[in-house]
Order: sequence, then structure tokens, then C-alpha cells
Amino acid sequence: MITKLTPYYTQLTLSAAFDLLRPDVFTSTFSGKLSEGLLFAINDFLLDRSFQVKFGDYTSSAKYLDRGCVQGSVLGPILFNLYLRDLQTHIKSDQIEVISYADDTYVVVSGCTPQDSINMATVTTEKHVSYLESKGMKVNLDKTEIMWLGKGKPPCDTMTVNGNTFPFKQTIKALGINMSNDLSWDAHLVAQIKKGENLMRGFKFIRKYLNEKQFHMTDEHILCLYVLWRLCRVQLMQKEVTE
Repeated sequence: MITKLTPYYTQLTLSAAFDLLRPDVFTSTFSGKLSEGLLFAINDFLLDRSFQVKFGDYTSSAKYLDRGCVQGSVLGPILFNLYLRDLQTHIKSDQIEVISYADDTYVVVSGCTPQDSINMATVTTEKHVSYLESKGMKVNLDKTEIMWLGKGKPPCDTMTVNGNTFPFKQTIKALGINMSNDLSWDAHLVAQIKKGENLMRGFKFIRKYLNEKQFHMTDEHILCLYVLWRLCRVQLMQKEVTE
């Protein structure tokens, strides 16, 4: 039997995610699963860190950091992924897919009916938020987005989770790609066209301030940008003609 599913997509964004990793939770989670030597090395990397602020000739006193991992390091994203790796077991099921990349998490929920999808998505998002808070993470509600996938319309315009109301978006930007609810490339092409036009206007403005050597250094970038802009324009125009 083939069941037609109604998909729903949510994107939860964390505030200062890498700064909130708790070494004590990490240690308790992996105690007995990793060797003592490896855990010691990881704790040595995470603990006994401090920071100072320098402004002009003034330098503040050092402040101790009791949580977080180093951003920009090779080990940082790996430790963060390990820290949240059991998220899958908390919310994933046959109708719930979880996609994570560092501190970005995307959840796709598929219900048998539109209302079933809404109910399932609400419960799943609440469990997701609860899990993150148990790990010391803080969800950025202002950047949390939801989207109804497919041509059908959702049974309501908003979804409420833990007292917070989220409207359904037509487009969501995920890992640099502008996704639209009809799963077409139109939104991404339009965004790239606008980006290209803005950059070309910026290059045109600063061109008069560049000497010949500086201009030639940027010339290849301008040409690549123009080619990309033209390709996006042509693809969008071709689709409009076929429709």
C-alpha cells in the first residue's frame, strides 16, 4: 500500500552554539565509551581556557571559561557533532528525518494527513528544543523557521511551540541554498541574480578608485560573477517561457 505523505520542514538555529558546549556533560556522556586517555586529552583541550579584551592601550583582566570549544579549530566541529550525536535517537523515526551539520539542524516530518503533520511536527519540535536545553544549548527563536513542503496548503498559517508562534515561510535559506516550499530552484536563482547585481554595482563604484594593477586583480572575479549572473538569468527566463 502506498501512502501519500504530507511533508513539513523545520530549521532550528542555536545562539552561540560552540560557546555553550559543557565539558562536564561531554565527559559524563562518553565516560566508558571513550578511553580515559582520549577523554583526558579532550578535556585538556576544552578546559582551563581564558580570554581578555584589548581596546587601545587597555587590556582587561583574564576571565575563565568553564564551557565552549574553540571555533575555527579542526577539533571544534568534531567535538560539537559528538556532543549532539544522540539527537537522532531522541526524535528520529520512520516519519521523521534529522539532518545535522555542525550547529545547524534540519528536521523533515511526514504525516499521513496535513493535520497529522502539524501535530507530529509540534511534538517533535518541542522534544527537539527540550533536548537542546538539556545539553545547555539555547535556541534562537528569532531565527527558527518552518516551511510546508509541496503544492498543497497547510491547514493553518502558523504553528505554536512552547508558547511561541511561527509562521510558515515560502522560502528558507539552508547552508547557502534558498529553498522554496515547491522545491523549485526559482527562489535560489532570483537570490543569486540580486546578489550578482549588487556586487557588480559595487565593483562599478570602486573601479574609479583602483589603479591598473588593482583593477586587473579584480577583473577575473568580475568576469566570473558576470557569467554566473547571466546563467541564472537565462535559466529563469527559460523556465518562464516553458510555463
